[in-house]
Amino acid sequence: MTADGTTGSAVPGAGGERVARAAHGQELVWLTGRRSRGLLLQHVADTFRLGAAIDEARLRAALGELAERHTALRTSLRVLDGELRQVVHPRIDLPVEFTDLGAPDDGRPAERLAEIADRAAAQPFDPDRAPLWRAVAVRLGAADWAVVLVAHQLVCDPDSLFLLNAELVELCAASEQGRPPVLPELPTDFAGYVDRRQGRPAAEFRREQPFGLPPGHGIPLDRPRPVVRAFAGAEVRSELPAGLPAALRKGAARLDAAPAVVLLAACAALLHGRSGRTDHGIGVPVSGRHRPETLPLVGALAGTVVLRLDTSGDPAFAELVDRVRGAAVAAWEHQDTRFPQLADELVDGSLDVLADAAEEQGRSGVPGDVPEQYRRSGVPFDDRANVPHRPWRAGLPPVGQLTFTTSEGPEPGPPCGFAEDDLLLEVADRAARLVYDSALFAPATARGLLDDYLALLGAALAEPATPLSLLLSPLPGAAGTRPPRPARDERTAGSPTGGRGPSGPDAPRGGRAAPSVLLRSTS
Repeated sequence: MTADGTTGSAVPGAGGERVARAAHGQELVWLTGRRSRGLLLQHVADTFRLGAAIDEARLRAALGELAERHTALRTSLRVLDGELRQVVHPRIDLPVEFTDLGAPDDGRPAERLAEIADRAAAQPFDPDRAPLWRAVAVRLGAADWAVVLVAHQLVCDPDSLFLLNAELVELCAASEQGRPPVLPELPTDFAGYVDRRQGRPAAEFRREQPFGLPPGHGIPLDRPRPVVRAFAGAEVRSELPAGLPAALRKGAARLDAAPAVVLLAACAALLHGRSGRTDHGIGVPVSGRHRPETLPLVGALAGTVVLRLDTSGDPAFAELVDRVRGAAVAAWEHQDTRFPQLADELVDGSLDVLADAAEEQGRSGVPGDVPEQYRRSGVPFDDRANVPHRPWRAGLPPVGQLTFTTSEGPEPGPPCGFAEDDLLLEVADRAARLVYDSALFAPATARGLLDDYLALLGAALAEPATPLSLLLSPLPGAAGTRPPRPARDERTAGSPTGGRGPSGPDAPRGGRAAPSVLLRSTS
């Protein structure tokens, strides 16, 4: 079933195009991409084997079926009448390249396949032109295909690539076996879902959660924020101390909380100790698939919500876990909130949060057409470079400054040399890493933050009734006074565009956990 009918505010466009509102996640990705001037590719990528003995024509037909079935694969983003809009095209030229590894004499088929995937992921997309995805079909043998899928985050998220993988495998198997494919019914498409769901009233939540947040994260910077953000990053990693994974499972069960909630509570406690503040905004990735109708959808559903976490009153760690759990539940229930509407309600339309997000340095440096809703406060948008960062006006959420996530599997993602956030803390089953903006923080500071986090987490799990002040007091980095220490296990690729850039397995965002991880109890 192809869900391609107009719904909600969707209207016909030129040449049979369908025009619909953009999702808030698409708005943020679009603005970040314009601000970065191409430094961030903003791609997701995956490579998988088909396991079907089909020819090139049938594989092309299967990919065409995917493009017909999922309108996100026929979507571009444009500024129309002062608003960023999705434009769903009735048809596209299928962006498929076929190549044959043959029988290489060098015995390096896996390396050659990786090189093909890297090249495909490194090619940019123009958001104005559909399609915003590409496929490279690689013949590995007589009955063996690998497919590289690369898509812009404007139209696909990591879960979408998983769905496309599964559906393409089924389409190819059905073609090989001469039967109809068995695919899930699509109750709607991504554009229709955005039209119906995005922006539904959640006024009380919006007013309570972000209003009055202090500007920034409050962690002292080692260097002044540069005039032009280069998105260059580095990371430090540590294995989790022996016994900590088991202690986390037991402690989470005792506290009746998901392990990710406990990990996030420790992050909030560390932020309290390093900044001296009691009111914090921490970005947490969300899958956007919290409603049944979203489960089979291909689209840009993933995003980030800002959890407002309160560390006032010197709470015991167990009490802080309760506070974090409540904030996570509220954010999970209201993740459809659009940032422009949030700003309208908080400051009577005088400021748009996305305008501030775009003008991270005080003026945006966003070239070309800029949606009218991002100009409402008179913010100058031009083609010049960014100017120095200023705090968020009206205490609005510090999106892109501090993010926490968990990853399934033993290790965090592969090393990367870029940073979309000031700081990104990622905790996996056996290790943790801190990705940081290397223009702002020194390696020793990042190492100290990660070491302090793991030490604090271990102490909190051992004695969850201990107040934060006592948990933080042994840490030399409390209140930003930590002395420098030598860096170890420092990883950097030098350039924010090194390797694949922010696409595929190299991207920190690709491994971020859905909020359901924050809500699952171990008990």
